[in-house]
Amino acid sequence: MTDASQDPKTHTGSSQLVASQLLSDLAGLFRAEGTLLRAEFDDRITQLQAAIAKIAVGIIVCIVGFSVLANAVVIAVAEIFSDVDATHDAIGWASLVVGVLLGLIGVVALKTGIEDLQPSVIVPARTGAPVPQRKTAA
Repeated sequence: MTDASQDPKTHTGSSQLVASQLLSDLAGLFRAEGTLLRAEFDDRITQLQAAIAKIAVGIIVCIVGFSVLANAVVIAVAEIFSDVDATHDAIGWASLVVGVLLGLIGVVALKTGIEDLQPSVIVPARTGAPVPQRKTAA
C-alpha cells in the first residue's frame, strides 16, 4: 500500500491547486491596484480642476481689481489737475480701496491655485508604494 504523500498524482494535483490559487491571488492584487490607481487619479483630477478654477477666479478678480485701480488713478490725477468738489474725492478714494482689496483677493486666489498645481500634490502617493509605506500613510 502506498502512502498518499508519495503518490505523484497527488503532488501534481496539489501543485496545480497552488499555482491556480497563486494566479487567482495575483489577478486579485492587480485588480485592487488598478482600482486604487483609478481612485487616486480621480482625486488628483478633482484637485487639478479646483486649482485651475482658483487660478481662473484669481485672474478674473485681478483684472477687475486692476481696472478699478486704473479708474482710481485716473480720478486721482484728474483731481490733481482740476478743481473738483468733495464728493468726487470720496469716489476716487473708494475706488482705490476697492481696487486694492480686489487685487489682494485675486493674488491670494492665484497663489493658492498655483500651489495646488505643484507636482507633490498631483502625483499619487499611495499607488505603487511598497505595502509597509501604505500602512503608515493610511
